[in-house]
Amino acid sequence: MSQSDTSDILVAGGGLTGLPLALALRGGSVDSGLRVTVLSKEGPEDRLAPEMDGRAFALSASSRNLLQLLGVWQHVAEQAQPMTAIDISDSRLSDVMKPVLLHLDNEMENGDPAAWVVEAHVLRAALARVYAERDDIRVISPVDVTGFTTAAASVEVQLADGGVHRARLLAASDGRASGLRKLAGIKTIDWPASQWGIVATIAHTHPHNGRAVQHFLPAGPFAVLPLTGNRVSLVWTEQADLASKVVDMDDEEFLAQVRLRMGDELLEQLGELSLDGPRNAFPLTMLVARDYVKERFVLVGDAAHGMHWIAGQGLNYGLRDVAALAETVIDAHRLGLDIGSLSQLQRYEQWRRFDSFAFTAGMVALNSLFSNDNMILRTVRDFGLNIAGHLPFAKNMFISEAAGLSGSVPRMLKGEPV
Repeated sequence: MSQSDTSDILVAGGGLTGLPLALALRGGSVDSGLRVTVLSKEGPEDRLAPEMDGRAFALSASSRNLLQLLGVWQHVAEQAQPMTAIDISDSRLSDVMKPVLLHLDNEMENGDPAAWVVEAHVLRAALARVYAERDDIRVISPVDVTGFTTAAASVEVQLADGGVHRARLLAASDGRASGLRKLAGIKTIDWPASQWGIVATIAHTHPHNGRAVQHFLPAGPFAVLPLTGNRVSLVWTEQADLASKVVDMDDEEFLAQVRLRMGDELLEQLGELSLDGPRNAFPLTMLVARDYVKERFVLVGDAAHGMHWIAGQGLNYGLRDVAALAETVIDAHRLGLDIGSLSQLQRYEQWRRFDSFAFTAGMVALNSLFSNDNMILRTVRDFGLNIAGHLPFAKNMFISEAAGLSGSVPRMLKGEPV
């Protein structure tokens, strides 16, 4: 690498948000003319490792639209499972039967699914394939960013190898513990990780028919998401002090605990269970950045908002950021405006910050409401779920949110090029 290098936009972070962002900034199916470089801390063998890690994403219809526009969905489609229905229950761990309090037919008005479930390793492999086919986006890795300084017309990024890279805009997509966010002096509102999320893939003998189930248990939500074939992705929330013990259980003990949480009705549908891959646990930290932008600097994805996976929307909200920022920057570029100026970036911040903060705060409240065994709260929340299940407009609102098509929607999320 040369001592000094120049692009229009630097994307710091080569993960599941950073790489789509670089593709979107290039314009998807219409060339934006912007020069984009990705700076990734991890090398390609780590950044897009194809190994299974137990994680899966419930990608909204709008996220699918974006990935299709970027040429990624075509490599995902055969391994993406439509989520046809969602059943929600609220029960104690000891309850054998877990009655459904809210049933949602997870379809939009045109009959298309509102969400698709895709395993993390499948999405990583698809992104790796797309980048292997592209020659218009540079990915520099492995590289560490040690600092950056802003000037009137550019941002200068210092790298650990002594290199310097200049651009008109630096986009930080380097995760919840974002080092660039700290270097920028941006504070966060944080919620401590009293819960951990345990993930695993479970094979079963009977078809799931695309049905997703979420049991609200006293320790936290226990979700079962349909995957292709006779498999489901398990998303099990547990108190921090118990999560490591669960992960360390032998297979039979682990499956016994899974059966206990699934309940008889779901077990009857799925049949015999077996593990299909590794299991892992992650701390469920939550945060929202107090600012999303500074002059020539912008936060995207988990660097801007780390969400609880109670509603499975973390990556979807990151991809909403991607579409909103790409539209903001490309529109400014085509009008001959300064893409890194604070006045332009504030359009993106106004578009995304309130939406993300309101959703994250709502998830904190919802998790607190359901992650307990208080009899009064149980009565109130069960009454609320029952009422929502009988109100068509409430169901439509849930489906619209799950599809990612509520509120002010960027054009790329509608499948429209910018």
